[in-house]
Amino acid sequence: MIELRGVSKHYDGTLALCEIDLEIRAGEVHAICGENGAGKSTLNRILAGSVVPDSGVVLLDGKPLKFGSVKDSEANGISMVHQESAAFLHLSAIENHEIMREPSMACGIWIDRNEMRKRTLSSLKSIGEEFDVDRPLLDRSVAQRQIVAIARTLSSDCRLLILDEPTSSLSARESEALFAAIRSMRERGVAVLYVTHRLDEVFLLSDRVTVLRDGRKVATKITCETNREELIKLMVGRTIDSAIRQTKTFGAPELVVTNLCKSGSYEDVSFNLRKGEIVALTGLVGAGRSEVARAIFGLDKLDSGEILGANGAAFVPEDRQHEGLHTQLNIRENIAMALQDRPLIQRDLEKLVSESQIESLSIKTESDMNLVSSLSGGNQQKVLLAKWLATDPDNLVLDEPTRGVDVGAKEQIHKLIHKFAESGGAVLVISSDMPEVLSLADRILVMRQGTISGEISGAEATQEAILELALPIESASQVAVNTNSRSWISQETVVATLILLVGAIAALVNPSFLSWTNLSDILVKTAPVLIVGSMMTLVILAREIDISIGSLMGLCAVVLGIACSTDRMRLPIFVGVGMCLGAGIIGGILNGILVSKAKIPSIIVTLGMLTILKGVTELLMGGKWIENLPNGLRQFGTGAFLNVPYSIWIALVAVSAGIWITKRTSFGLRVFAIGSNPDAAALRGVPSTRIRIGVFALIGLACGVAALFGATQLQVIESGFGSGFELAVIASVIVGGTSIRGGQGSVFGTVLGAILLGMISTVLIFLKLGESAIYWERAIQGGLILLAVLGDHFWRKGKSA
Repeated sequence: MIELRGVSKHYDGTLALCEIDLEIRAGEVHAICGENGAGKSTLNRILAGSVVPDSGVVLLDGKPLKFGSVKDSEANGISMVHQESAAFLHLSAIENHEIMREPSMACGIWIDRNEMRKRTLSSLKSIGEEFDVDRPLLDRSVAQRQIVAIARTLSSDCRLLILDEPTSSLSARESEALFAAIRSMRERGVAVLYVTHRLDEVFLLSDRVTVLRDGRKVATKITCETNREELIKLMVGRTIDSAIRQTKTFGAPELVVTNLCKSGSYEDVSFNLRKGEIVALTGLVGAGRSEVARAIFGLDKLDSGEILGANGAAFVPEDRQHEGLHTQLNIRENIAMALQDRPLIQRDLEKLVSESQIESLSIKTESDMNLVSSLSGGNQQKVLLAKWLATDPDNLVLDEPTRGVDVGAKEQIHKLIHKFAESGGAVLVISSDMPEVLSLADRILVMRQGTISGEISGAEATQEAILELALPIESASQVAVNTNSRSWISQETVVATLILLVGAIAALVNPSFLSWTNLSDILVKTAPVLIVGSMMTLVILAREIDISIGSLMGLCAVVLGIACSTDRMRLPIFVGVGMCLGAGIIGGILNGILVSKAKIPSIIVTLGMLTILKGVTELLMGGKWIENLPNGLRQFGTGAFLNVPYSIWIALVAVSAGIWITKRTSFGLRVFAIGSNPDAAALRGVPSTRIRIGVFALIGLACGVAALFGATQLQVIESGFGSGFELAVIASVIVGGTSIRGGQGSVFGTVLGAILLGMISTVLIFLKLGESAIYWERAIQGGLILLAVLGDHFWRKGKSA
């Protein structure tokens, strides 16, 4: 069904694949094995459409497959589950499951969320999983995030299913459900390309197995005609020695943990690590193992308990992508990161440490100046280990240290662990890999539902004994483990409460504050902020920002005035309106192109555009205000319908449009996805370039509309129109709860933020502060932005805890 001919790929001079020839048949499970850096992930991504090879061809049913398009690959029935979960953590399980294939009407302008929910629940149920699909994946374990990705792929009408280390984060029960689904797909004629370092799974599932080494195909074998030893030798070019357990003697306790408790995660956890000892902490996913490890390292706060000896600890987290590595820095900087305790960075020391660790851990790279993101998953794991080994720690806390690591690298890591223990260090290993636990640990602690259910010596341990202690029991006294059970009050609720508080206090001081005249004035003043803020929410959700909106509004107003003023061009009003809106759209699109195509950070692009637009505006005005606007044009700013000013009606339309875009369109869902995880968006085929240009075009249009209804409220258009407007808009969005880091927030929150700031501005006028009121207003805006950003920071920190 699938044939690769002469497929090659290089990254920054490093060979990833070399002249690969491979056949994948319909209805077979074809395993791909090899050490980290052998080229497995590159091969997968070429087939999945996210990577374009340098040469070669891929044939599907004898016809060439188009490269570089995830959407085209999926349309041809090729789906992939990536090793590192391509999850959008701020989106729900439903949205993660359905993104890029949402059931919709009219080209995505209305998505059917009920159908999305039904499909997600059905997909999860087919592999034996049921949980709350409406909660963000941020609240889910790594395993559950992976399950959603697997369920999504299995539910598609695929012909080739690519699974890259699919069980690396799954429990035994979850893995069995996956295996059953794979066998079912094979019976239906679906081809499965199964990439794994777990050779037991190769022999359990596959019909044929292909071995890659250093980017080259070594051999393809019929699985039942080969064995484990032969595969390992093909993969590493040598024989791997099995670990031999030796009698050891241990020193005094190096790390002592006493009665650790954290509500909703674990309770009464006590143990110690002795010098020279390797202790495994195991149990089912969700038993509280990782939470205990994070507490030992000081990442999460305890409700009670005591930890002694943790000052000399080093911690390797389970999620290396988000918690362990700085993927946009190079390998050298990552390895030396934990050594940076001096005011000035010592580059010579960085280089020395980096080269030493690369050699010691056999990290495959052409240069330590390459980005760590350019490495394979296993080599990234080695970099993470190297970072902490370079600190010369007293004890190591390792959470799933060999997850996604090949047999050769696993052997190296195990030797490093043994070497560290032999030198007198203490090691705590959290692992779901039972053979690893049995071969590595001197002592095994088993966790069940947040408590330590038993302890077994390494010499006497068996899988059956560990499983018996790990399986949950039905008891009301047990801790129901939920790593994110903490209740949070939304920022929208906080802002709404502040609005009521400010309104109540102002009404007590001056009852006329709540009069319709005053409230109408507040809404008129707030309307331009609401119009532009609704679209600024989209920009910030996409992890971008636009600080040129004030200058763009000024330019739009000047274009409108020059076009329609009886002193200038005297064009028909509808032409001037079109030119005003067009100027806004063109300015927005230009920003979007520079950000998305030229890859220039949006803060730089819009800062430059702010200055350019101001210069163009002043040039057009010629140092004079624009006067004598026609009465028909001024109706936009001064007219009313049902005694409500037009600007308020338009603000209501803009807010409704913003809510509709974010809640009910494919475009809005993809904006959230880009902001939540740009890398995952690329792997899922989200058209990030078009989306970014789109959000900047929308905010440009909003600037034109705001200028149309704002600049025409006066008889003249001043040169300073729009100046400082960006602060009010950005303050409204951030205060309303939209995260400056992207991926999280709402237009409704922006509305609340704008109303709060508008009320505060009016209160300052009521206090008769005179000219100083504007300074107080800006100080309060800045202070609220700072508080909102700090709130978002601590919220995210709390969620990670």
